[in-house]
Amino acid sequence: FANLILGTKPTASTTLRPVSNKSILQEATEAVANRMEVYGHPKDNFGLASDMMSAYLGRPFSIDDYIAFHQITKLARLHAGHHRGSVVDQAGYARTQEIIHEKGNSRQ
Repeated sequence: FANLILGTKPTASTTLRPVSNKSILQEATEAVANRMEVYGHPKDNFGLASDMMSAYLGRPFSIDDYIAFHQITKLARLHAGHHRGSVVDQAGYARTQEIIHEKGNSRQ
């Protein structure tokens, strides 16, 4: 946050430092669980979003496409520097995809 105010670019040493003793996978798992409490099962929420993208694009856009789009966004952000939050988000999207396929995804 201070980097934004001061206009300095964060360094890898500051952006990878964990904010707690939790691993990236632990943080991602907790984030996904918290999102499920708020938004419900990701198949339903991501399914709605992928349906909206399908309508916008005028072609099918699956849940896996939707997740891949977000993962690509995080990869692009990592190109600017290795930020822990983007790595946590990558793991979170992978976990979300796993949860969706555990439920059975008929939208593929």
